[in-house]
Amino acid sequence: MKTKKNILFLGALIIIVIITWLLLPVSLTPKLDIKKLTSDQSAIDPALKPFLAEIEEIKRLEKKAPEKAATLGEKLLKKLPKSYQQYYVMGFKAGMLPINFYGQIVDQYGVPVAGAIVTYETTGAFLAHGKGIGKLRTDEQGRFEIHSEGGSLVLRHVAHPDINFSFPSPDLENPKKPSLTIRFVAGQKTYGGKDPLWTDTSPGRPYVFTAWRVEKYEKVMTGDLNSYQIPDGRIYTFKLDKKKYKERREEGSTDGHLWVSCTRGPIEREQDQVDWRVTITPVDGGIQAADSLYYNLAPEDGYQPSLTIDMRKGSPDFKKSLSNQRYFFTAKNGQVYGSLKIYIYPNTKQGEKCTIDITQYKVNLNGSRNLAVKPKY
Repeated sequence: MKTKKNILFLGALIIIVIITWLLLPVSLTPKLDIKKLTSDQSAIDPALKPFLAEIEEIKRLEKKAPEKAATLGEKLLKKLPKSYQQYYVMGFKAGMLPINFYGQIVDQYGVPVAGAIVTYETTGAFLAHGKGIGKLRTDEQGRFEIHSEGGSLVLRHVAHPDINFSFPSPDLENPKKPSLTIRFVAGQKTYGGKDPLWTDTSPGRPYVFTAWRVEKYEKVMTGDLNSYQIPDGRIYTFKLDKKKYKERREEGSTDGHLWVSCTRGPIEREQDQVDWRVTITPVDGGIQAADSLYYNLAPEDGYQPSLTIDMRKGSPDFKKSLSNQRYFFTAKNGQVYGSLKIYIYPNTKQGEKCTIDITQYKVNLNGSRNLAVKPKY
């Protein structure tokens, strides 16, 4: 019986491999592994002695002109003895598609960001390696172009001394990501669903990324706070100016920046739906929802004294938990401005606790609405 299962599993695996191979754009052109060819071990190989001059030339061009080195390498590959050709071939080009991406970076006012350094990586597909990591600078119009081949393009980082930068995700549900992957596989051509599509760019229609141009940096405190709370409505005080983590939360309505409470019905099983409510009240201030890629400037007005999230089981908009909730707040009669990124889990610790998880906060304690933080590169 076990042997039969193994045979069926092996058969299924073979079918999957065959289907994958057929679906991918495959070219059976062998590609020379230049690093292996130009290694010291290869240099003393007797069979390669007639080709040492060509190998040295390839080695010289490997970093300065990699494309020319690859072309010379392919020509050399055809001259090598058949037994050696297989050793110096690193695989087949499979699943590699042309990548032509046109982008532009502007600031919050629509002004182009010139001279920004864009770090990117072209990843491989199936049996082939990608082109690796590269860097380029935006021109005077904030534009940049990437031309390569591979399975996907990963924009890793954008750096400029005058800006903050965050990548939007394709669906914009989680608008702050450390990098952005743009897939060029045919089946994922519509990844993102925006206009233009991530892969549907041209010199006249670049994808526009928005950066935040910082006029000046002020003293802004940052941190996080994971608060396990008894869900009976009791108040906990969050003190976001404390450097020591354990001092950032205190039971009771004491002096601080936020008063937070959670109320939840009894739970018999973890999957049960129960009513729950969370209230956040800034101390002598107000709070409002934030819908922005950047949280560098708190609004001047529009705050409400407190925020209550009230979930009733059976209602159409009921959720067992909430993630990525973002807010601006002010406290201490305008002396403090800040931003919050919060996750709420009403049922944690086997139903004993409600979790208010502030994964990121920023506070300016000097009465300024400026919340820009200098990036760490």
